[in-house]
Amino acid sequence: MTDLLLRAADGIAGLLGRAATLLLGFVVLVIGYQVVARYVFRAPPEWGYDMIVYPMGMLYVLAGGYAFRQGAFVLLDTFVGRLAPRRRALLDLVIAPLSALFCVALLWGAWDWAERSWRMAETTGSSARIPVWPFKWALVLGAVVLLLQVAAKAMRDFRIATGRAEPPPPQDDPNKPKRKGWWNRLTG
Repeated sequence: MTDLLLRAADGIAGLLGRAATLLLGFVVLVIGYQVVARYVFRAPPEWGYDMIVYPMGMLYVLAGGYAFRQGAFVLLDTFVGRLAPRRRALLDLVIAPLSALFCVALLWGAWDWAERSWRMAETTGSSARIPVWPFKWALVLGAVVLLLQVAAKAMRDFRIATGRAEPPPPQDDPNKPKRKGWWNRLTG
């Protein structure tokens, strides 16, 4: 059952991570359009700024759970990196309630913020009047997924700390086969 919950949390985070990638592609297209419209045609669209800022904020919150799962958050590696895997798991278990508390506080505030925005049909301040509530609900979704990942990491750390699971191999394990990127295939 626990493995199913861990796979579900990872799957949801992965799905939102891929959605954030698509959202980034959309933002790049909007920025390109904005630049061409502004400097070539001297007619920037009114909605351009809003359709860059709001989706970028949405991108950050939707990719948060995925980044947490991948270990992409900032760590104190000078201290934590020297710990044995079981001790590190114990330290992470001590920190997990603080991380969960942050996620719950974020979720609580975001829910109120998004619900109020939806109720009043809030739009941007520009004449384009783009609805803002979908972007605010993305913050709620991002907080839920981040909370799921915090719980999943705590479950994994508990298994490692109690000896029920082996710690994952280090990122720079020389025995781990390296994936060749396009540059290595081209030059190598």
